[in-house]
Amino acid sequence: MKKLLPILIISLVIVGGGIFLLTKDKNNSQTNNVSVKPSNSNNSLNIFEGISTEGLSFKATMTTEKNGKKIVAIIEADAKTGAYKYSSDVNKASFNMIYTKDAYYTCQSADNCIKYPLSQGNSAGFDPEVYQYDNKELAKFKDTAKSLGTESCPAGTCTVWEVISGNTKSKVYIDTKTKRVSQVTGNYDNASTQIVYDYQEVNVQIPTKFQEIKMPTLPTQ
Repeated sequence: MKKLLPILIISLVIVGGGIFLLTKDKNNSQTNNVSVKPSNSNNSLNIFEGISTEGLSFKATMTTEKNGKKIVAIIEADAKTGAYKYSSDVNKASFNMIYTKDAYYTCQSADNCIKYPLSQGNSAGFDPEVYQYDNKELAKFKDTAKSLGTESCPAGTCTVWEVISGNTKSKVYIDTKTKRVSQVTGNYDNASTQIVYDYQEVNVQIPTKFQEIKMPTLPTQ
């Protein structure tokens, strides 16, 4: 088993998810939709409406480009089990991370996995909540959301909103029919990232063959 695997995955996740880590609020909410009106609103087109991704299965494709290099990652959310899967291919090597309610796994293949306690998940660099847009986070956009009108998007037609977090600007595309998040784009540190959501049935397979490792816990000060 190559112990370098978790380190490589950390690099991939940080590069691919950097923009969204800066714009996400990890506080969860239990309700499923929100309708808020930005301060620059003058007509119905400027009313921000979005439905939470919580409780929905989806397959999201995240593409990050920096310095002429492109990284494509797939994030799968299984609403039935609450499991998540992050996968990406770099230098012809496949890396997967799977989160369940009880543990997380890093895998190079179906029978080549390492299992870690869920309490040590933050050290892996992949936080599933980064790719969820809950009601509280959507409501937060009311302070900075700027309507950019409507555009074509992966879902068909979307209202487009510019949201700001610190010095980072992102665009959130909301499907006009379902009110679901269809796409999010942004730029940070000379990198551009696009994440496209495809709401479909997802079945994340939990590894049955793995090596279990318990990482040492650093003492608290």
